[in-house]
Amino acid sequence: MVEIKPMDKGCVLWRCLHGGPLTMETMEQWPADQDDNWKRLRARNVPLIKKLISTYGNCAMVAQDGDEIIGMLRFYPKAMTPTNEKGLICFCMQQFHPAGAADDFVEQDWPSFEEIEDKTLVVHCVMASRPFADEKATR
Repeated sequence: MVEIKPMDKGCVLWRCLHGGPLTMETMEQWPADQDDNWKRLRARNVPLIKKLISTYGNCAMVAQDGDEIIGMLRFYPKAMTPTNEKGLICFCMQQFHPAGAADDFVEQDWPSFEEIEDKTLVVHCVMASRPFADEKATR
């Protein structure tokens, strides 16, 4: 049974579902040849997501099938969403700056929810993943 719920600090989805569904265990596994990149992304993303949750209440909805995260929708307050010089949102959790947030973004002062006049949310990423499902079951 699929359950859709807000992401919380107990289950910080700090990476994307490009390789298929994730569990808390598999989220911490990545290719050995990408070790430095993944460690740097994790070091940036976990505190960033926790601050987003603390400051604004949430920043993602996740779809779970048992212990597998099979879908997600990430969103951020428009007022504090970083953009690049072309005005494009640069908040990808699996890319480095300029496509992703700067490493020091979490350390910057963010407006409180009450201070934000325009409460519009920007949906940055939507992913649904089931590429490893049993193909025979869908025939």
